[in-house]
Amino acid sequence: MRVATLFKRLLRLDGLRVLTVELVGEAGEEAVIVDVALPQRRKLVCSRCGFSSRAAYDRTLRTFRHLDLLRVSYLVRLELRRLACPRCGVVAEELPFARAGSRFTRAFEDSCVWLARDAPKTVVSRLMLRRPLPRCQARERRARQAQARGLATSSPRGSRTGALA
Repeated sequence: MRVATLFKRLLRLDGLRVLTVELVGEAGEEAVIVDVALPQRRKLVCSRCGFSSRAAYDRTLRTFRHLDLLRVSYLVRLELRRLACPRCGVVAEELPFARAGSRFTRAFEDSCVWLARDAPKTVVSRLMLRRPLPRCQARERRARQAQARGLATSSPRGSRTGALA
């Protein structure tokens, strides 16, 4: 099995093409950066309102935090296109693995929210983010907003899907 195929399956990056995989950082602080590409001839869709267009405003390199695997942080990096939406202005295109305005994958955000229901937020912050608490609260707020708009949230355990405290 190719390394690219292995990481595509492990990180569940369906619909994306894995370009490169690299290990960076010092011992104990390693991170794996997975460079991916979206399909070439894909229509751009506004991540806020759903407007679609073929014209890209510009391109930028974005990095998204994914779930840890074997105590190593995983980052998904891709060249993201932005479009000029008549309603929302210049916004990033919709991504299959991340919510609008987030720098975290849906799997990572959903896991944080699921943990935040049953564990103290300081524990969630230390375990998932290795950062101070405010980012955890912002992630939880985005997930609640998505649920209020009727978007399904997946949870690591199927029996508790979509229920937020």
